[in-house]
Amino acid sequence: MNRTPSTRASDHPATAVENGAAHTDPENNNHNNKKLDDDEQEQELDETKMSTERIFESKEVPPWRSQLTVRAFVVSFVLGVLFTFIVMKLNLTTGIIPSLNVSAGLLGFFFVKTWTKFLEKSGLLNQPFTRQENTVIQTSVVATSGIAFSGGFGSYLFGMSEVIAKQSTEANDAQNIKNPALGWMIGFLFVVSFLGLFSVVPLRKIMIIDFKLIYPSGTATAYLINSFHTPQGAKLAKKQVRALGKFFSFSFLWGFFQWFFTAGDNCGFVNFPTFGLKAYENKLLIFFGFFPPSIKTRFYFDFSATYVGVGMICPYLINISLLVGGILSWGIMWPLIQDRKGHWYPADSTPSSLHGIQGYRVFIAIAMILGDGLYNFAKVLGHTVFGLYRQLTKKDVGSVLPVGSRSPTPDSSVSYDDQRRTQLFIKDEIPTCFAVVGYVGIAIISAATLPHIFPTLKWYYIVVIYIFAPTLAFCNAYGCGLTDWSLASTYGKLAIFTIGAWAGASHGGVLAGLAACGVMMNIVSTASDLMQDFKTGYMTMSSPRSMFVSQVIGTAMGCVISPCVFWLFYKAFDDLGVSGSQYPAPYATVYRNISILGVEGFSALPKHCLTLCYIFFIAAVVINGIRDAVGKDIAKYIPIPMAMAIPFYLGSYFAIDMCLGSLILFIWTKINKAKADAFGPAVASGLICGDGIWTLPSSILALADSTSLSLFSSFSMAVGYPPRVGGFGSYLFGMSEVIAKQSTEANDAQNIKNPRLGWMIAFLFIVSFLGLFSVVPLRKIMIIDFKLIYPSGTATAHLINSFHTPQGAKLAKKQVRALGKFFSFSFLWGFFQWFFTAGDSCGFVNFPTFGLKAYLNRFLFIPIKNRFYFDFSATYVGVGMICPHLINISLLVGGILSWGIMWPLIQDKKGHWYPADLSPSSLNGLQGYSVTALPCSKSMDLSSARIVLPDMIIP
Repeated sequence: MNRTPSTRASDHPATAVENGAAHTDPENNNHNNKKLDDDEQEQELDETKMSTERIFESKEVPPWRSQLTVRAFVVSFVLGVLFTFIVMKLNLTTGIIPSLNVSAGLLGFFFVKTWTKFLEKSGLLNQPFTRQENTVIQTSVVATSGIAFSGGFGSYLFGMSEVIAKQSTEANDAQNIKNPALGWMIGFLFVVSFLGLFSVVPLRKIMIIDFKLIYPSGTATAYLINSFHTPQGAKLAKKQVRALGKFFSFSFLWGFFQWFFTAGDNCGFVNFPTFGLKAYENKLLIFFGFFPPSIKTRFYFDFSATYVGVGMICPYLINISLLVGGILSWGIMWPLIQDRKGHWYPADSTPSSLHGIQGYRVFIAIAMILGDGLYNFAKVLGHTVFGLYRQLTKKDVGSVLPVGSRSPTPDSSVSYDDQRRTQLFIKDEIPTCFAVVGYVGIAIISAATLPHIFPTLKWYYIVVIYIFAPTLAFCNAYGCGLTDWSLASTYGKLAIFTIGAWAGASHGGVLAGLAACGVMMNIVSTASDLMQDFKTGYMTMSSPRSMFVSQVIGTAMGCVISPCVFWLFYKAFDDLGVSGSQYPAPYATVYRNISILGVEGFSALPKHCLTLCYIFFIAAVVINGIRDAVGKDIAKYIPIPMAMAIPFYLGSYFAIDMCLGSLILFIWTKINKAKADAFGPAVASGLICGDGIWTLPSSILALADSTSLSLFSSFSMAVGYPPRVGGFGSYLFGMSEVIAKQSTEANDAQNIKNPRLGWMIAFLFIVSFLGLFSVVPLRKIMIIDFKLIYPSGTATAHLINSFHTPQGAKLAKKQVRALGKFFSFSFLWGFFQWFFTAGDSCGFVNFPTFGLKAYLNRFLFIPIKNRFYFDFSATYVGVGMICPHLINISLLVGGILSWGIMWPLIQDKKGHWYPADLSPSSLNGLQGYSVTALPCSKSMDLSSARIVLPDMIIP
């Protein structure tokens, strides 16, 4: 929070001196004079410490043109692409997008600082890196990535598409559909994205200097950039970048790992069932013992590094609200409504039909979003009107708005920082006539162009929007300065209702409403973004002209980069926008259905849905009212309705990720608050950036329908366990019907004996003691005469002897403790595996070593389900630690030779070497090759055996 001059005692040295002199005593005058001098020195020192601009006093502020460097825009372009991928992924998954200003400023500082250091060493550095240039980079990057949000790729624009339209039966005719295409998307964004910039330029002095609006995000970014360019801040920034780099690498590699072990939807680490596969596949919340309806749940953990990072940035209350919303909807409401299937909605409705369960999910979420949005719209509008009234009724235009607990102080002095900043801010003026001409000119071009892109959006609709847009842009920019909350999406929804209803259902009102939403959102969103950047520029002594130009260039880059990135997603993922897919684009469905609701009314809703919508709309308003009424101390424990609404449609999987991020930050803060405050944003940014940029190679691989890992599928079988020594795993169980029926030969009654407790015990008693008596007479010869070693026996004897020495006893205690620890771990790991195993070839007991794509596909174009999986068996990890290395390597080589090479090649001869219609367990088929390849006596005459072997076994 930016502290105003009126709150600092150090800004009033004269007053402090006068107060000190008023209470002096003649007898103690020397003492008091000395104390007064000390106070003055202390105040001067305090003022110096508090002043940011005194630190940079010796550095000349470069002219506004020098702040706009080629290297700044090259770095901005690279970071713009990075952040556009991140925002696009967030847009198409949950629609929750955290502030990325800090990340942009930090990475901009790192890249250009590295660049300038390299040039400085080579003697080619012409211009040093300044905080003004850093601000230009941050402004341009945020403007570029901001288009990914305001461009509607996860909301109104994609909501026009056939993919979203066909998920409902209403308004899905040709005049209400416009599929994405690269050409018209770029043209549309260029036409509508610059109006907001020109609409608020004349208001910059009023907002920043006269009204002294805070713009918390812009202020925080400015503090960060200023700190980077101090000696201490530069050192910290280096450490922060290292932390960001580490977690960027981890997040990127983790994204690759997840992709590698994901074969399709609802598969792999991106769908980890939070409460076990048994609960996931069967009934929801079975641990509560009630709620009988079975429903496929969305309480899974998707191991998303992105949302763990987002959770570290978002306030705790947002994350908890998301989780509460997920439990309320998917834990309680949807199972109960699902139980009314056939009564409240048709039993034969498809999962995506708005006449079925999907209708409740979408429209109840919309009701909560509208209730929360309209409440906050009224609240911010009230703050705006009240603030303007206070400003206009005050004679002193420099007074401060009553934000938070502060009160305006008409006689406040101006600090040194504000004097310098205000002087520069007013000096580099942007002419008002330039802004007016720019706004009117672009508005005319837009009104003439948009009807050609959207025939249902008439030119007079656009003119009406542009008449009201500057007022709404001012309201949004002003409200954002007070609360840091942009209501661009709320203004967009108002445009949907007004223009959609005006156009009507028979004239493509749904498409017209969505297009109008895009026009309005772009204007009000870019206006508030520009004012945030003006605030950042004001506090970093960056020229308003350089801020405006960098915003324009960043917006222009965004108008090209964002459609291209979206197009990559659109072409790469066939199920983009489909509910339950990797990229469901939830707000695209929400915005389209808001448009349908505005045009066609409530006729599309299923039974009782409207009643529930009223209830949740009112509940959202009431909860917000309670939050404001009870004060901040209690309000921080009351969930936010807007956040609760998101998982109503999506599920709570990302909420679990975000709550994990909150938990990590909470524990870190408790352990070391200073370190958590310094490095928390860097770690979170690394997690977000790494996973976000992984979407680029994953999209390219999906575009190519990659089978690059199929080379490994030949190795994709579990390295079979080594044969057991003992009848229960070999000859004795080999007598059973279970084993016999796996082949068609010798499976008659006389060749079968099923296990029974009685005969097995008797058999073992009869045969197990003979060996003991047979070698007793040879004991002296073997041990004393021949001095045979018997390595295992000798090792055991050494171990036992050592136990009974003082040193050995101590070691034995430590060994027992180690055994106990790993015994407990192994036991709990066994329970964990059981808990997350729903059936055969499922869970952690069948972990595909070389990826699910390889596991489920082909090796060298030879189709075969392979068995190179990792079963996470603690038992055999332990066995591997005891067995000689050569034994373990031999087992692996044998597995690769057989399941990696031989069986795939023999499988390819199916129909030639053996009949194609045989069961997998028949010894006349592939199973025959597998079984007869086991070690056997050289003297065994396979050619005379009873079993009819497949071709090529006997040369």
